[in-house]
Amino acid sequence: MLRLIPVVLVTLSLFVLVSCMSVKDSTPDEASGGSLTLPPDLKPEQNSMAMAIPAGSADSTGNSQRQENDEPILPKPEHVTLHWNGHEHWLDIEAPPSQVWRWLGAFVKRHELELARSDPRLGVMETAWLYSESPRTRGLLAPSVVDRKAASVADRYLIRVEEGGGQGTAEVFVAQRRLVRDEQGKWRLGTADRFLEAELLRALLVELGGEAAAASARSPRADTDAAQPKVLQLDDGTSALVVRDRFFEAWRRVGLALDRAGFTVVDRDRSARHYFVRYDTRAELGPKSKGLLDTVAFWREEIPDTVEKYRIDLIEVDGSTQVTVHRFDGAPATKDITGKILGLVEEQLH
Repeated sequence: MLRLIPVVLVTLSLFVLVSCMSVKDSTPDEASGGSLTLPPDLKPEQNSMAMAIPAGSADSTGNSQRQENDEPILPKPEHVTLHWNGHEHWLDIEAPPSQVWRWLGAFVKRHELELARSDPRLGVMETAWLYSESPRTRGLLAPSVVDRKAASVADRYLIRVEEGGGQGTAEVFVAQRRLVRDEQGKWRLGTADRFLEAELLRALLVELGGEAAAASARSPRADTDAAQPKVLQLDDGTSALVVRDRFFEAWRRVGLALDRAGFTVVDRDRSARHYFVRYDTRAELGPKSKGLLDTVAFWREEIPDTVEKYRIDLIEVDGSTQVTVHRFDGAPATKDITGKILGLVEEQLH
């Protein structure tokens, strides 16, 4: 009997050790699967009317395989095309937005990109700030990041998924935002780099199996003063930004302009033809050398009391689209606020 006691003790020890290991392995990895901690200005809105992207099951593609970690290997879409029209670039993908969202998630994970915002309700992924000593000449995947204290430039990328023009299709847009440190050491919003936006879209195109050669088609637009967006006064005395495009094309352009200008789009409804955005009412028109962009404080960690929500409407009239600004409750915005917001959008559309 005494000889059996050590054997029993060893057996019990092994049983306890194996049980502990099993409990540890069954605990979710909070670093990889936990929710993002968002600044208050990026908190999702409640009662949204935006297009929600459903999670979808792993087997929704019908022929998905699985990796060793039980994650699905998603088949690539049959057709992906890179379009551009002037300064606007986007991907047209023959797949529903829910599927495209999963491809984007796999892309972000594969390249170990840090996200500051991931909102499937709005179809938006936004990277953390990438700091560098001088303006980057290559895109998001270029390893030229430095410490924030030594940086003079910071870049952030916003990837947005929307329903495409055809049923079961999706469109992907990329907007780049840039901060520059001024002579006083303060960060100011700079001008977006359209080349870096296009470079990230091309990386996504290659990731999804597309070919750059197949993406050379360009929709022409007359580059004349008459074709440029302009802020005009309507018959009722209110101001509107007139975009010389029909609604669907104008929706693309205005959405990109809002992303580039640094507005936080908290909701959008293409069927109702409006965006909901946040805007800091303390903004004042700066000198043309700095532009209107440095008035938008979207990078702040706290929402000032002066930040309010506005509704931006798009109405097609005689082949053009009028962009107007209202308060969140639908009442007309003040003349001053309307002028500032439309000015920001107009600057990004040129």
